[in-house]
Amino acid sequence: MQEAIGKKVWIIKAGDTQAQARVVANRLWEATDREIAQARGTGTGVVVPAVVRQLDPHSEEAKAFDRLQSEAWLRGKTVEEVRDASQLDWDTYMTALPSDPNEIDKIRLLPKVKLKSVDELIEKASLIKGSAEQTRIEWRRSLSDFMEHAGLRVPTFGTKDQARAFRDHLLQRGLNTSTIKKQIGYLAGMWSIMENEDWVEENIWLGVTQRMKVHRREKQVIVIEPIDIIAETRLKGAQQLLYLILRYSGMRLAEGAGLRFEDIRDGVIHLVAHETRSLKTDQSERKIPLHPKLQELSWTGTGLIMPSLYNERNKRWGSGLVWSRLIGIPPKDLRDHAKQRMREAGIDISVSRAVMGHKPVNPGEAYGGISMELKRRAIEVL
Repeated sequence: MQEAIGKKVWIIKAGDTQAQARVVANRLWEATDREIAQARGTGTGVVVPAVVRQLDPHSEEAKAFDRLQSEAWLRGKTVEEVRDASQLDWDTYMTALPSDPNEIDKIRLLPKVKLKSVDELIEKASLIKGSAEQTRIEWRRSLSDFMEHAGLRVPTFGTKDQARAFRDHLLQRGLNTSTIKKQIGYLAGMWSIMENEDWVEENIWLGVTQRMKVHRREKQVIVIEPIDIIAETRLKGAQQLLYLILRYSGMRLAEGAGLRFEDIRDGVIHLVAHETRSLKTDQSERKIPLHPKLQELSWTGTGLIMPSLYNERNKRWGSGLVWSRLIGIPPKDLRDHAKQRMREAGIDISVSRAVMGHKPVNPGEAYGGISMELKRRAIEVL
């Protein structure tokens, strides 16, 4: 019918979403069938099989039919021929679809990738790495940023050129080099898993940050007493309480902000993960003696101590604080000060690491336990 119709390929904008594409596809099928039927002189057109348009677009049956059509087109066969085939890998897709049937053979020569979603990748990575919830949040955030920049529907379609372009995008935003390396490090870890699982043929992030140099600022000695005075007057309510907790425990920001009343008992902070606040590492779960300054406060109650410090939008504790502007230091400096003060007081590094929730630097350091009395001595020097 090509000569009578005057073309062999119909091209139409599919829309911006899968739902729009389904509607457009139905219209296109009807239009092409109508043109072919009219060219044959058989009337107004051939009705598209009802099963196509009556399927729930979110059903497994509809998804299977979508795969079936794609596979048939790529193989140059009919849907019926593909359906009758004995072995079909529905998860394997070409990196592109041809705009012209003559390009099919060329497209087939391209490397294949697996059509895997972000959720499938996060689930696989969590299963293999056993990572904390906060790490999974960082994975998802990094993946979302990259895929939005690259215009990707699934991570498995990412290319080396898109990885380099994303790196350049982060640099142009003026982000700190160490921040960029950290974000790309999350992505490289994800792609390493996909490569090992044969979802992709290469880790597109290898070497992307190889020549980037991290310019670290020299750590300055923190004189905390003037900051204590400023914080007492400029921080109010939950933020002032958070300051005291971080100041006299050395905890991470999210650890302190997400404390519950149940976590503080018998003069000890029992730091454990809960439904809205995970912990960074296995060593983060620990017991910290209450500093005398914190013992002066009342810890009676139930539930979260500072619920207002939870950011529901990004699922983070203590995000959005502007302490650098209000009191001259960010929350992280209080943790640095705790480490500094313990070092100045000659506290054994294995004890300070146990208090701070840091990993041992060598296997020998992990031998034996750290008594609560040793931790109490370390806390009292803050």
